[in-house]
Amino acid sequence: MKPIVRTLFCLLLLLLAARPVWGQEPLTAPLTAVTDRSRLSTDETLTLTITVNGSNVAPILPPLDDFQIVGSGSATQISIINGVASSQATYRYTLRPLRVGDLTIGAVLATIDGQTYTTQPITVQVAAGSAPPAAPPPAVMPLADQMGEAFFVTAEVDKTEPYLGEQVTYTFRFYQGDQLFGQPLYERPEFTGFWSQETAQQEPQLAQVTGVDGVARTYRVATLQTILFPTIPGAQTIKAARLQLPGSFGQTGVTLLTEEMTVTVRPLPQPAPTDFSGAVGQFTLVAELDRQDTAVNDSLALRVTLSGVGSLETIPDPVWPELAGWRAFADGVTTNTRAESSPLDGRPVFTGNRVYQRLLIPGQPGQFTIPAITYTYFNPATGAYETAATDPIPVTVTGVAAAATAVTSAAADAADGVETVLPASLSGRRLPVGAVYLALLLLLALLAGSWLWRRRRVMADLAAMRRAQAGKRARCVLQQAQQTGADPAATSAQVILTYLSDKLERPVGGLTRPALAVLLAQVGFDESLAARLLALLDQSDLARFAPNSQKGDGDLLAATEDLINELEA
Repeated sequence: MKPIVRTLFCLLLLLLAARPVWGQEPLTAPLTAVTDRSRLSTDETLTLTITVNGSNVAPILPPLDDFQIVGSGSATQISIINGVASSQATYRYTLRPLRVGDLTIGAVLATIDGQTYTTQPITVQVAAGSAPPAAPPPAVMPLADQMGEAFFVTAEVDKTEPYLGEQVTYTFRFYQGDQLFGQPLYERPEFTGFWSQETAQQEPQLAQVTGVDGVARTYRVATLQTILFPTIPGAQTIKAARLQLPGSFGQTGVTLLTEEMTVTVRPLPQPAPTDFSGAVGQFTLVAELDRQDTAVNDSLALRVTLSGVGSLETIPDPVWPELAGWRAFADGVTTNTRAESSPLDGRPVFTGNRVYQRLLIPGQPGQFTIPAITYTYFNPATGAYETAATDPIPVTVTGVAAAATAVTSAAADAADGVETVLPASLSGRRLPVGAVYLALLLLLALLAGSWLWRRRRVMADLAAMRRAQAGKRARCVLQQAQQTGADPAATSAQVILTYLSDKLERPVGGLTRPALAVLLAQVGFDESLAARLLALLDQSDLARFAPNSQKGDGDLLAATEDLINELEA
């Protein structure tokens, strides 16, 4: 009897060791890169799988001189253990070898939470031969058969007829009625025609669901929500989301699909106000001045905060009013956004603010008023155009331009034929001709010096403005490329080189990669950021000029935007 008990006990231990521990998350590296095979022929392809844990940042591929990229894809993987979900991003590249021999796939680079990680190079052996038959794809379970099963998925949107630019919430739910012996793989739709923003994972909930057989079953429900802003009017189709369930005990995996859905995007009402530039949502505008008393040619700091609910990442900037005799320069823009739960229905709402810093320089003394700044937007809640406005701000400017102003005024009066009154000590005297010429030469030199000083200051202000707005311009170009479907590879290279030219105040577009690397080292560039920048340029060239490369992949634009954001920080 005792041998039988010992045998059963050992089998139980083996089963417990084979299954994952309920409620325990596996320890994984932040960045991994593996291939599905180490030996293949020139007729075959291999799959390079890159996994980024704890972040959705796109990895940077090394130069792949010995391979041709014939396919790529990405997915968000959800590990649901004991109802707690954690996500990881998976990027897959299908590579075809271009020659025979021992070929190397270089290190993959990714920056996660401010720290740069690299993978080890991978060596594969390539020889001549024919490819083995491909494995059959996983079975697909129709949505109608999912209800009442151990697992099923659903998807919905909270608005089917939104206005152009109005927020739409896409909700994906995974109903888990049994234990999983592996990690499911979630592939969200592409959301073509929408600007999208992921939200934080919600706490799983228990729910009772009655199946088609009339039997009620308890499920643990994991919910993922994506905030969408439609960018194109008309009927937009959201494709099916996929959840691939792993197999267990010799059973093949199953792919669960949601249903496709159509969202009819309504155009904004016409006619629109003349000062409307495209903002949709609910917004407020506040302006603050660091002080209300200043002197001529002394700068004032104006802080304008645009707050509210809407796509703050993509809405246009306010129109700045002009003030006669004043100069104004942009001094930076900061955007803070987040997804909050609505107090009405608990759905996520994209909210935040955009803070503009501007420098105002008065050119003459007196009493002035900073005019009200207005911002017209369309409010989908009321179906009408509304205007937010700041309060006017009074300013007292003291001081004069001293000697330069007096001499300049005297010269202007002489040019206009106005008699200039001299001091009494000089009124009865006749100045020598040489003294008159000397005074004129001094006056001309003073005017020329003043003009050169003003020109240098204007040029310096323009250079500072280009440096300050380099990041904003880069992000705007990337967002427009995503909305218009422009070539990601060409856009990425153009954005990086233009950003460097603005920041370094010199053209860099004609530099070779080694020359650019030397320049970045000379100006004190961080080594890891410089490596990422050069790798992105190489990846852009590969996508642009390599045959059959995936030029439409938006991961390149996302990686470029992440790099620009880190450089700005």
